[in-house]
Amino acid sequence: MDKIQKNQHQDGAAIQADVVIVGYGPVGAALAVYLGKLGVSTVVVEKNSDILPMPRAIALDNEALRVLQNIGLSDDSFEKITINHVRMYCPFLGKFGELNTSGKIDELPKLVTFYQPDLEKALRNKASSSSDVHVLLNTEFISFDEQPDAIHVAIRNPAGVNQTIHAQYLVGADGASSKIRSSIGFDFRGASYCEDWLIVDAKNRQGKSIDHVEFICDPKRPTPHMPAPGGRERWEFMLHANETREEMENPEKIQALLQPWMSGQDIEIERQAVYRFHARCCERFQKGRVFLVGDAAHITPPFVGQGLVAGLRDIANLGWKLKFALKAENAKEILDSYDAERRPHAAKMIQLAKGMGLMVMPKNKIKAIAVHGLIKSLSKFPLTKHYLTELKVKPQIRYKNGFFQPKKGYWNSTKTNFEVGKQADQILLKNSKNQIFKSDDCWGDSFILLGIDVDPATLLNEGLQHQWKVLGGKILTVSTRLNHQNLNGFMDIEQKWAAKKNSPYLVILRPDGIAYNIFEISEMTRSLALCINQLA
Repeated sequence: MDKIQKNQHQDGAAIQADVVIVGYGPVGAALAVYLGKLGVSTVVVEKNSDILPMPRAIALDNEALRVLQNIGLSDDSFEKITINHVRMYCPFLGKFGELNTSGKIDELPKLVTFYQPDLEKALRNKASSSSDVHVLLNTEFISFDEQPDAIHVAIRNPAGVNQTIHAQYLVGADGASSKIRSSIGFDFRGASYCEDWLIVDAKNRQGKSIDHVEFICDPKRPTPHMPAPGGRERWEFMLHANETREEMENPEKIQALLQPWMSGQDIEIERQAVYRFHARCCERFQKGRVFLVGDAAHITPPFVGQGLVAGLRDIANLGWKLKFALKAENAKEILDSYDAERRPHAAKMIQLAKGMGLMVMPKNKIKAIAVHGLIKSLSKFPLTKHYLTELKVKPQIRYKNGFFQPKKGYWNSTKTNFEVGKQADQILLKNSKNQIFKSDDCWGDSFILLGIDVDPATLLNEGLQHQWKVLGGKILTVSTRLNHQNLNGFMDIEQKWAAKKNSPYLVILRPDGIAYNIFEISEMTRSLALCINQLA
């Protein structure tokens, strides 16, 4: 038992930390893991004693898997099922749409399903291995007092004793009914759906469940249906206006709803619960030293499987900013960029989910035939088919405003494979020892000065290099050929970045993979000095 946990049961001694996280669900746990990896002293406050042993979130895309990779979660730390197809059916037109989710983006599967308790266990195990992360279970958040130079968080420990955590920043990861959000007075904007939904999770379905995701877009009873690891399977049934929670959760009613898929088989229900879906976004994700992540900041309808994914995007954006803000003289510029970057993107994802909801939940036969027929027709034309079937409809991680140096013209064009304000692709690289890595694993958690077909270390003066390295920055090279003498050099195996018409050039990448700046060799000293000044 660590020092903080011992203090919990003593005389209410004050606790010191850099960051306090309230909420230890998957988003709060992922942020704790990330901050621990960054060496940021972190205390997590969680009112419950353990993980809820029930499936809830069920889907992750390549972006979420990339965040988990970057915070240090190994690929085999929790079980996943790769989904190769998402199919949409209309009772009047048959299959009218199909998303191709096979293959990879950024060297990761496009779509997987998972069992949430397994992911949470993996995250908590990872957090527990960090000496910088301290978790207080069975502990209640009471209030906070923000001062110009610190924030003081009042908690009540399992012994019923009040304590104070003295910290620099507070993060609310405490879900849709967030006390942190209420405390800073930021209301949700948006709406709830009028319809309630019955979620049914079955287990012991090995060899019996489907191997893809399907949406039965029937006006009478829309029904998404998908497999999950461990022989699990999920159905979601929209309730009619006259149906009650008690009626729908009745075992006989559930058996009747599942009959089209069961063919007389017995089925073991792991969970049944009625929910109302929401499409809401907070008016701001930050106020002073307080930040909101995950469902505390935004709630996404489940039709595109982006609820937890959006929360993981939050922590990837916020974690490194908290680290740099702890040492920066002007932390405001760094921290304000969290809301400026994340809120517009989260809002776009909510709009996408709402649009998908209109397709999944047509109000009547006429609307179903019209909407589904239009999608079926557009899916046959080359210009629109690629857009509808290859996930091109999903908003990319591309920011208009934030912590980067905006560029216009040549260096923000398609003549490079980078764009300022946009997340760089993850590619395969080979190092001087002929080892192959995903590019994110080469960068680590640092800012990177990356030379494309040029070694920046041979051109920079020692003083600027020293300042960059003091901030934790790295200097690396990617080229078409492997220089075994350059230990910081990598070969672009598939020539996705190097060997471009306009090589050589340089890029500064943030820890989350966003391109901070792109420039020619002649601009290197000025551009790097500007970044150092902003960070320091």
